[in-house]
Amino acid sequence: APDVPMVMGTRTQNIDIKHDASQTHIFIGTVGINRHTPDYYALLVGNTILGGSSMTSRLFKNIREKNG
Repeated sequence: APDVPMVMGTRTQNIDIKHDASQTHIFIGTVGINRHTPDYYALLVGNTILGGSSMTSRLFKNIREKNG
């Protein structure tokens, strides 16, 4: 895939979705790093530990088990 150009500035978009939910859903996104970056695997591991793999992360388990 071709390199993605650097985006300057920020953008906020609010989308009104009508469904019955008791929780707020927030989606945040940005362009990721290139797989050929020397720090790619270190960042991948850090992302997994901090919540990148959703309910399997250490942070999620800690919060869920101790603060349930």
